[in-house]
Amino acid sequence: MPGPYYISRASAAAATAINTLQSAPNDPTATSAGAVQVPNDLGVGVMAYLGGGFSVSTWTATSVGSIFHIRFVGNGINAGVQDVTVEGLSSITASPGTMVANIQFAMPLAFQGRAIPVSRGNTFSVSFAIVSGVAVGTWSGDITMVLI
Repeated sequence: MPGPYYISRASAAAATAINTLQSAPNDPTATSAGAVQVPNDLGVGVMAYLGGGFSVSTWTATSVGSIFHIRFVGNGINAGVQDVTVEGLSSITASPGTMVANIQFAMPLAFQGRAIPVSRGNTFSVSFAIVSGVAVGTWSGDITMVLI
């Protein structure tokens, strides 16, 4: 019986603008692992679960509200591109300053009828973005995908 396969990717800490993709090519040890290789086992057909988090280490604006987003791109995703909105973060402050915020998410896609079809033997890349609100400063993200 194939899988399940647990595959993780992470981004380096960066200060990216709103609606700008931040690549997540690293494994959990911060070593570049590149694109995700979908296992070639006959039983693998969907991304069934997503889990991970985002960490904001520097807050550079007042009254920040942002939504974090994940994009999967490549021939390993049947649709070619798949976008998933994950979580929001907000802070109402009178002045900018240093603040640490962490967001964790868990999305059992298969159980919600939203599993993402994948193409075995092919690859896809993972990117993160802040898609609305105000740029939060320096942030990074990580994700674990379960392919079955």
